[in-house]
Amino acid sequence: MSAVTVSARVAARGLDAQLKVSEGRVLALVGPNGAGKSSILQLVGGQLRPDAGTVTIGDEVVSGPGVHVPVHRRRIAVLEQRSLLFEHLSVLDNVAFGLRARGVPSDEASQRALTELEAVGCGALADSRAWEVSGGQAQRIAIARALATDPRLVLLDEPLAALDVSVAPAIRSLLRARVRDEGRTALLVTHDAVDALALADALAVVEDGRVVDVGPVADLLSRPRTPFVADLVGVNLLAGVASEVDTVTLPTGERVVGVADGPLGRRRDAIASFAPAAVAVHTVEPSGSPRNHLRATVTGIEPRGSLVRLTADLADGSPVAADLTLAASVDEGLVPGRDVWLVVKAAQVALYPR
Repeated sequence: MSAVTVSARVAARGLDAQLKVSEGRVLALVGPNGAGKSSILQLVGGQLRPDAGTVTIGDEVVSGPGVHVPVHRRRIAVLEQRSLLFEHLSVLDNVAFGLRARGVPSDEASQRALTELEAVGCGALADSRAWEVSGGQAQRIAIARALATDPRLVLLDEPLAALDVSVAPAIRSLLRARVRDEGRTALLVTHDAVDALALADALAVVEDGRVVDVGPVADLLSRPRTPFVADLVGVNLLAGVASEVDTVTLPTGERVVGVADGPLGRRRDAIASFAPAAVAVHTVEPSGSPRNHLRATVTGIEPRGSLVRLTADLADGSPVAADLTLAASVDEGLVPGRDVWLVVKAAQVALYPR
């Protein structure tokens, strides 16, 4: 059963979204800035009306021709980067706010709020004012407030983006326990592969206002099919056509040999992916065992701790990244504009259908 179905267009935002979320599953939306992820969330949440099509939550059409259920009647909870707590209220009253707004008696609302606070490890803060708590505590309280009303759908809009790196892992684990592990239905917008892996069951890739790929998180992250997802997980992606069982021919005519975990099918669109750490960079074409020698031009060099991230473009403009030691980059005289050979062993290249 689909808990959420979006089949809607918003012309002003260039959005034409087709999307389904199964009951009790968490779907992560990923894609470049401006791709339409937040617009999809706003369609589902009710802040945005479609020009055409419908949005359905459960068996209820909440947006469509002649229909637009207001936000407060959709039985959803929203968790954003900012906790948005009411600073003039106590922590307990913040969590009880949604319940009281629905007419739940004060004592009952307070008891449920306290239960939710204890579930997120903030029971001792019940009498504190919102402005007295830390950022990590505020986000825990926001989670308690979001779940206290038993929403039929949870919308997570980069809930960890504003947290300190020392706090984020604990909040990520809490969200996993309270949302994914409890079988709640949720939509998650994120730019972090760790968040997607930890919190979501499935991944939807959004580009130019459309959902271009959907599948299990582990599958899409381990076999990226778009440049954005490849960048998200930190691998190089080269698209071409399968010419042999272990070979992909690129638009440049160069051939990339690798390892396929299944039949590629001759003349079928295929992808070669490999980690930047697997790429060696030479200023002259080397000889020896590596079977993949790609001609490229250096476009950038960026220090990254003890390493240097070199980027280079193939003849057709396809980018490739390589991680080198600082000494190697200096010894080879690698600077933007320099022609180089990128060498990758076949065993380190994954091949799969596009």
